[in-house]
Amino acid sequence: MMKDMNTSEVFVTNAGVGDLYEVAAGELAAQRASSDAVRAFGQMMAEHHTTAVHQMRAALMSREVREGLPDLTPVAALDAKRQQMLDQLLAAKDSDFDGLYLEQQHTAHREAAVLLDTYALQGDNPQLRSLAAGGLPMIQRHLRLLERLGTH
Repeated sequence: MMKDMNTSEVFVTNAGVGDLYEVAAGELAAQRASSDAVRAFGQMMAEHHTTAVHQMRAALMSREVREGLPDLTPVAALDAKRQQMLDQLLAAKDSDFDGLYLEQQHTAHREAAVLLDTYALQGDNPQLRSLAAGGLPMIQRHLRLLERLGTH
């Protein structure tokens, strides 16, 4: 799992690549999913996580973060793990896409919930702790929606 989740650098990196993956995978699901519900979920993920990307960028530009962490910047690209997940979605047969997407979403959102919860409680920057605490309810709502969607 992710180590040292309470450091700002690790938090920003993991939250950032997670959000970038969610946007890309959500856009793909909005185009490729067979189920209307999965397509709608993908579109919502792209929208919600685009908002999260913007919120992270705003937090990183805030005086409270810049003063203590002037070199901290938003993530610009997926890491190897998330790129592999996206590549799997791109390569999936149409008949397998929805199930694979939902499976990845369960995993990604459980990891995001742990990351945000841990950083919100123990993070080393108050502004970023607030961002994590504010984002956690969204991730929890996504997990509840995923439970309702099942695995199609």
